[in-house]
Amino acid sequence: GCLFCPMAGKMRQIEAERYPRYVKAFIRSFEKLHATGRDSMRHWPNGEAMFWHWLRERRKIDPDQSVLFE
Repeated sequence: GCLFCPMAGKMRQIEAERYPRYVKAFIRSFEKLHATGRDSMRHWPNGEAMFWHWLRERRKIDPDQSVLFE
């Protein structure tokens, strides 16, 4: 699967510990996103804070979402 997949749950934190270079790459991307200065980006002080918020966010299961294998 994808690294840091939003549907991976606790595995996201494990992957962050296992792949620190990818964490740095994601943080660089979030820094660029934060630098756009959009109003929605002002909630966080920087891109790194955005990344960790995104990584630790709890996703709710959407019953309307398609599931390939049940």
